[in-house]
Amino acid sequence: MSVSPTVFNDINPIAQQAGVPTSVWEIIAQQESGFNPSAIGDNGTSFGIFQLHKGGQLPAQYDSNPQAVLDPTLNATIAMPDIAKAWSDLGPQFNDTITWWESFASQSGHPGGNTTDPATVNEATALMNLYNTGTYGQLTAGSSTSTLGFNTPSLSIPGIPSSADIGTFLIRASFFGLGAVLALVGGYVIATGETSPTAIVQKVSGVLK
Repeated sequence: MSVSPTVFNDINPIAQQAGVPTSVWEIIAQQESGFNPSAIGDNGTSFGIFQLHKGGQLPAQYDSNPQAVLDPTLNATIAMPDIAKAWSDLGPQFNDTITWWESFASQSGHPGGNTTDPATVNEATALMNLYNTGTYGQLTAGSSTSTLGFNTPSLSIPGIPSSADIGTFLIRASFFGLGAVLALVGGYVIATGETSPTAIVQKVSGVLK
């Protein structure tokens, strides 16, 4: 499934300003609405790309006109603070376990609730599955196109990291601090004496997963 360049360019600057990695908000947006800014769910009570819910993240001022938050910029502006807070609190300890995803789903407001609530557990499971299967298709933003998905097949070009290898590496690395990633790369090179860029990218990408 694809996010349009317009929608991507509406949302990504808001996410970046809030400190939310692109891949994080994309996972949530796909799960919530399939990247559809006009989505209305939960029997007409959740709206827009992040499915702002009446009685939840949808501000009361929009209860009488929830169609207003179908605007992706407004929707993201409302949704992003909770996502950013959850990422700020939990991102440094990221690990691909259901426990981590349950905490993230609870704190991010997607869907919120206690970590043991069935809706939270279901959302956490879906988010974790998206992280592991990379069910994204192609993202086209402006003039650049990158493959989304954490298990992107790599191309075999001896000695040169493929675009898929690099894309996978960058998406996974976005969940970790730059210092941690550089330390991991350096440690691997020192320990193995590896000099092939492709081998380094593939190895570190696998460790980050």
